[in-house]
Amino acid sequence: MPGILSKAIAILLCLCAALAANGQWPTFRSDAPLVVAHTTVKDAKGAYAWGLEAEHFQLLVDGKPVPFDLDHAYVPISLVLVVENCGECGAAIKKLRKVGSMIEPLITGERGEVALLTYAGEVREQQPFLRGADGISESMAKLRPAGRGAVLYDSLSLAVSLLEHRLRGRRGVILHIGERIDRGSKHSFEEVANRIEQHNILLYSVTYSRFASAFTDREAWKDRTPDSEFYDKPADGVLRTPPPDAPFGHAGPPPANSPGAAVMGNGAAPSPGPLSGPSPSGGADLGALFQILGDAAKKNAARELARLTGGDEASFNKQKSLENAIARIGEELHSQYVLSFRPPETEPGRYYRLEVKVSKPDAREVRSRPGYWMPGTP
Repeated sequence: MPGILSKAIAILLCLCAALAANGQWPTFRSDAPLVVAHTTVKDAKGAYAWGLEAEHFQLLVDGKPVPFDLDHAYVPISLVLVVENCGECGAAIKKLRKVGSMIEPLITGERGEVALLTYAGEVREQQPFLRGADGISESMAKLRPAGRGAVLYDSLSLAVSLLEHRLRGRRGVILHIGERIDRGSKHSFEEVANRIEQHNILLYSVTYSRFASAFTDREAWKDRTPDSEFYDKPADGVLRTPPPDAPFGHAGPPPANSPGAAVMGNGAAPSPGPLSGPSPSGGADLGALFQILGDAAKKNAARELARLTGGDEASFNKQKSLENAIARIGEELHSQYVLSFRPPETEPGRYYRLEVKVSKPDAREVRSRPGYWMPGTP
């Protein structure tokens, strides 16, 4: 992990502690229901822009400027870590067990707290909200693959339920680590998207392919013996062994653009979802809009949900890329600006387009949530 990044985050956390000690810890300034836009700003070199003030920002709702309050990213974080641990995810779980010690120093900080959920065919709460690095490090180190399925939406719904009563004066963040799609949830994409947005929760997703991740596991052969803690006997009792000449004991990836290539992340990448391009227009028909998002979610639900909140998606197959992804998310969370405002209109069930502009000349990239839905039935 880059030494400069670690030092910068350590300095930032010390500053936050000093503010808290002096009773200057910033909080959202209104008790009324607010819409919160977590906003990331980068300069021409790709570095996070520091030192911006309210006068540098303009917030537009359906193209019209609205007044807002500005807080910096010093507000303490309540984090729910949502991890997929399916029976076929052993190679990824081995990597995840090593990163628990990164969560507190890089993401939550001293005043933050973290809970842990795991999911496969069902969701389990592995750790309630705790502060400090030891708890999450121990909980992550105990992860092991178990179960079938990937109830992503159900796990995110439970994460919202854990967060919704802890958000006064805190930032609600979900960090999802798992596959890109949902299989078998009782909740729908639409339900989860609405719940996350209505509680102003920021979602980041770090995704992997269970097949591609296994392909990089040099000691996967050990997991085919019953004495391995990662041994998971197939349901039909038949242990299928790849050809002996396959790299690391796993079958090689399919040729680019072959039928299996999209599953392996090779060649046949899905087209970008609607949030990768222009934001949906204000006043959009919710049924049609959710149909577009739902179609995109069949290819990459994790990405679409994250970008709805102003977050983002990263991916990994190797240990270093996982650690780099967590470090980047931590740096971004502690470099963001938090814009909160009262909706100028409150028409139930309507989608409002949101845009954040920055007037500083060297601000080249501005990312925030593309809009919000007002709760209720039109």
